[in-house]
Amino acid sequence: MATLMVGAGGHPGNAGIHAFHENSSRNAARHQSIGGAAGVLRGYRRGVYSSAMARISWRAERRMKMSKGSMQHFLLTGIDRSPNNDTLPLILYKAAVQFGDREPESVFEEIFWANKWADGFRDGTFPFHHYHSAAHEVVGVARGTAVLQFGGPAGQVVEVEAGDAAVIPAGVVHCRLDDAPGYSIVGAYPHHQVPDVCVLSESDEKIAADHPDAAGLDIKLVGEKQLAAVKASIAATVLPDTDPISGTSGPIAELWLGR
Repeated sequence: MATLMVGAGGHPGNAGIHAFHENSSRNAARHQSIGGAAGVLRGYRRGVYSSAMARISWRAERRMKMSKGSMQHFLLTGIDRSPNNDTLPLILYKAAVQFGDREPESVFEEIFWANKWADGFRDGTFPFHHYHSAAHEVVGVARGTAVLQFGGPAGQVVEVEAGDAAVIPAGVVHCRLDDAPGYSIVGAYPHHQVPDVCVLSESDEKIAADHPDAAGLDIKLVGEKQLAAVKASIAATVLPDTDPISGTSGPIAELWLGR
């Protein structure tokens, strides 16, 4: 089980040297160290966010841009081999944090850890369609920009940049579509949840096999015969207690926990 090493008192602090240790499903070469005080949140702790809900149209690719300080959520239902999640919406935060003169990765790591999302990594987003059947995931964009797709090959396309974050429910398919240089994310999971890596097709499996960042991972090709069991695992994934950005308040509390 992955752990986050913390200083005295059990929480991040200026004097502590922290480390996100790769959990068993991640390549150990991704390990990075972190340290320092948390960054500045923008708006979300007070619940300042849009409440628009949208069901995705699968008929055409849609590229979405968001205004700073906003939040959007999307309920991505299953289609073909993309199980997605019929209950929990994907949550996108625009300009979730300010980095100041801090290392961006450390800012996200400390915010996630303080809100009980850990067992994480520093890396990029895989360029093949994949999902996790037993873990929810948060990703914070530390550097650069990217074009991401959520929901499968016909899903929602979103442009992200440094400071943005996304909470991806178990089962929701995600993939990076572009290859612009300089892109870096921090990922984390609710405590004690260990992600697997499920792919939709043989082509995704081949891309994963050839991708250096996927080396050593157990890539699972999920076909029609395995899909029912995978959907059961997704439905059984335990809900987090907190929002990774806002803590006890915010979108997770309202949209996932019904508080």
